[in-house]
This record gives sequence, C-alpha cells and structure tokens, in this order.
Amino acid sequence: PDLGLSQELLTQVIKNDYSKFINGTARPRGGEKSLTRILCAVQQILGIEYCPVLPDIATMMLAYMPESYVYATLREMIGDTSNFLPVCLKDHYAWCKTYYFFVKRMFPQAYKVMMLCGALTVEGLDPIFKRFFRTLLKPDDVLHFLDIFLVEGCKAIFRLSLSLVGLLSKKELKTINFTDATSWWNAIKAITLSPTFSFQKHLDKKVYPRFGKATRRYPKRRVLSRMIRYNEQWALDNMPVYIDQTPPKPMGYIPGKPIILAKPASVRSNLVK
Repeated sequence: PDLGLSQELLTQVIKNDYSKFINGTARPRGGEKSLTRILCAVQQILGIEYCPVLPDIATMMLAYMPESYVYATLREMIGDTSNFLPVCLKDHYAWCKTYYFFVKRMFPQAYKVMMLCGALTVEGLDPIFKRFFRTLLKPDDVLHFLDIFLVEGCKAIFRLSLSLVGLLSKKELKTINFTDATSWWNAIKAITLSPTFSFQKHLDKKVYPRFGKATRRYPKRRVLSRMIRYNEQWALDNMPVYIDQTPPKPMGYIPGKPIILAKPASVRSNLVK
C-alpha cells in the first residue's frame, strides 16, 4: 500500500531515494519487504489508508531500527494524531490550509509569489507534506530533522517549512521567474542543497532561535492544533474522494475441516472494505 503517496513515488522511495542512505550506508537487506510489512500493518491493523508522508519516515527509521520498533513507534505517533501525522485526506488538506494561513501572515511578499505560481496549493506543497522534505534537503539533514520531529511532532514540520520560505530574499522574489510550484521549490533547493548551506546553523538561527522576533513568530502547538481543527471543514468541502490504488490481495485460507481463514479478523474487515 502506498497510503496516498502513489505507486510510482513509492517505487522511487524504495529503489532510488534510499538505495544508499545516510553517510553512504546501504539499505538493509530485506528493506523492501520490511517496509511492505510495516505499511500493510499500518493499513490493515491500524486502519490508516491515507498518510503519504509515512513511507519516507518509515524507510528512514528502518535504516537504523528493527521493523518491530519502527511499527511500534509509528503506532504511537498515529495514536497521537494531533501532534504528529495527518492520518486521512481531511487531515492532509487541513494541514496544507493551516500552512497557507501562516505563510500569508508571516511572509506577505513570498505569499503573493507562491500564490501566483501555485506553490501554496495542496499539490504544490507535496515536497513538505508528502515527501517529508526528502527532495528539499540533503539526506543527512533529513535524518537530523527526523530526530527533531520524533520529539517535537508537527510543530517541527511547520517551523522548518516556514523557515524555508524565508530563505529567499526580497530581491530574489522579484528577479526569479517563478512559473509554477516546481520552480519555487527549485529555488529553495538551490540554497538548501548547496555545499555551503549548513542545516545546523539554519536550525540555530531560523528554526529555533534563542533571541529576537523570530522566537515569537512561529505558531505554538496549541495554536497549530486549533487552526488545524478550524480548517477541517474547509478540507471536507474541498478534498476529492480518495480511492486506494493498492492492488487487492487474496484473503487465503488454511485447508482442513473446517476451513480456517489465514487472516485475522481486523485484516479481513479491511479487505471487505
């Protein structure tokens, strides 16, 4: 199951994006099967059908943790949905709308440019809310941020994503020709993927500054939760009908008298759906 990421992008995650991961460490043997088991368990046991950011997170965690630990961690994160992950299409749209609101409030000039090029649409925000910054940051930096995310939750995602908007100067906003959302994120990547860009310095100065106005600009956890709940109605009014594209699998049974189904009741109920 791709959990809304799309089968094409899921294949890219498995085959390309993490084939050689942090510091050149090869993907662990059996990594594809481990990821498949985890995603199946999340879908069939936890009942999550849409959470496109989860495959990237699970793949990174599998590089350093046994799959049982990864599943247990994801289960706790999913159980605390207000603080960690959007676990349905409605949540995904509400998170995107909340990000839209804070960009408009904090970066009015960048907001106008992003609106014109489509970078603030739900699809335009895929590098953040679908790929967990994997296409925007260096692999080591994504792993560094994962450590922060596991402690801070969704507040860290919003802080980092908002700080990236501030990387472009007023002059660059006027001179660069932004034709679509891809061109906007390419301009961000030109900075974040540069050899001279220090993610640690960016965290210290822009994401978690100790002093200055920036410390008061970012939304606090309670404000984020309230805004996400407020935007849920907008999400219901604007989101499309989600159809899971995962190929169906046979239920299976164990021969005998009587025949015993090979899948537990929770899995069978999801197959029926």
